[in-house]
Parts: sequence; structure tokens; C-alpha cells
Amino acid sequence: MHLVKTKEKPHNIKIEDLEMSKEYADQIESELSDFLEDLGFSKDRIEGLECRSRDGFSAYSHNKGGLGAISYLDRNSLPNGSLGFKNADATIEKYADMDLKNFAEENSISEDYNEWSEEQQNAFSEYQHNGEENSILLSVDMMLNSDTELNIRMCVCVKEAPYHRQYDDLIEFNIEFKSLAGLNQKLNRILKNRDVMKFEQNMRDAW
Repeated sequence: MHLVKTKEKPHNIKIEDLEMSKEYADQIESELSDFLEDLGFSKDRIEGLECRSRDGFSAYSHNKGGLGAISYLDRNSLPNGSLGFKNADATIEKYADMDLKNFAEENSISEDYNEWSEEQQNAFSEYQHNGEENSILLSVDMMLNSDTELNIRMCVCVKEAPYHRQYDDLIEFNIEFKSLAGLNQKLNRILKNRDVMKFEQNMRDAW
């Protein structure tokens, strides 16, 4: 019986381009994963960033890998009716107005919600919750640009659901670190940023 040797999966950090050992890269990856979990992402939502070119995909030369995560919200089921981010909330309001107008036209009724019967209001609520176009994407990419540089992009995407090819609001950080302890310290500091705390609060209702 011959044992088949399985090919080892490439590291999520492009260590072949960097001056770091696999053990050190593992520790950096663990720090990034902890940060994403602290934001509220479940482990099954965290995955490696594509950093190696392949057929149909060309990686940027500055992309040395890292981790990313995504989660979703329903824009019609937000606890406070908003996310607390200016552009995203403006898009939510715009889409809500469009929903109301379209429903009124389709049912030949007034656009004044207060004039509707209870039955019409219930039907509108069901109308709003149908379809993937109600999704909101919350995403984070944590990309290494070198042995000591990390770029973090946190996106709030309401536009173009369910594909979310554009973001409404972006929270971005570029940090430099010389050690794991330094990386940990700077990531913990970012978690205390006002916008990041707002992002984390929205993650509590995400899936």
C-alpha cells in the first residue's frame, strides 16, 4: 500500500516574498484572526486573502496576503433603523423611499404610509423583507504589504445589493510594526477607535 502525500496548502501570508519564517507568519495570522473575532466575526467567516496570481486573477505586487472576513445584515431589520455611518444611512433611507414608492405604485395607493390600512402596512412589511437586495455587507481585509506593514480596510456596503461592488463607508488604517507585541498593541488601539466600535456594534446583529 502506497501512501499518497498530500500537497501542503500555501500559507495565507505570502512568506515566499517576505523575510519571515512560517512560525512567525503563523503568529501574525493568529493576531489578525483574533482581531477579526474581537470585531464579532465567527471563525467560519474568516478566510485567507488571495495573494498569488492564477488563471483569471493577477495579484498586486504589494499584496503579501493576510486575512479577510465578511458578514451580512438585513437593512429592514436594523435595531435602530440605521448603521450610524453617514453614507450608508443615506443609502438605506433612499432605498426605503424607493420601496415605499414602488409598493404604492404597484398597489395603486397613496404614498402616505399613515393612510394605509393595517393590512396594507403588513403587506408592505412583507414586501420589504423579500429578496437578497436587502442585504448589507460588512467586510474587513487585513493585508500585509511587507514584513512590517499592514493595511486594514473595513467596508460598510449597502449599495448594489446583493453584489456590493461599491462601498458606502470605508474605515482604513495603515500600521507599521516591528514585533508581534507591537502589532498586538496597535490592533488593540484600533479596536477603541470610535468608528471601529460602531462597526463592531453593528456586527452584533450580523450573520
